[in-house]
Amino acid sequence: MLGITGGVIISAAFFGALLMTVLTYTWRLGTHANRQVLLTVLMLLAILSITGCAHDDQWTRADTALYVTYVGTLAYDGHTTAEIRHYPCLEEAGDIAKHALGSQPSASGTWQYMGTLAISNYLIARALPSKWRKVWLVGNAYGHGNAAYNNDKLFDKGC
Repeated sequence: MLGITGGVIISAAFFGALLMTVLTYTWRLGTHANRQVLLTVLMLLAILSITGCAHDDQWTRADTALYVTYVGTLAYDGHTTAEIRHYPCLEEAGDIAKHALGSQPSASGTWQYMGTLAISNYLIARALPSKWRKVWLVGNAYGHGNAAYNNDKLFDKGC
């Protein structure tokens, strides 16, 4: 069982990961109003994460298998995203990756981004109840697998 201290630590880790991910995009939004709305939403999420949804679900072997699958698709997405820089006529197609990494992502930027995602998604998955953990990990694995597939289609077109 996690207990109250473990629940608070996981809630704080969840909020920290969420904050780190969102702040990456916040300051690039441009307008003060967008930043204010985003910061208000973050504050509400912080309050909910600290006060809500404590659980004592254990991390299982199935969760480990799903997380390894997620990291595999994340690594493949990272590889294909980093390769775009070798093709001057190609650009990153994903809206989030393009916003965070630019249209010609560097290898170091890509792998820092992917590493941050791997760690933050583990913390988020660990904080979620078992039922939602599976949804979170499968959804993220699908998203990154789809992004890698789309990157591969870009390479097939060539320059």
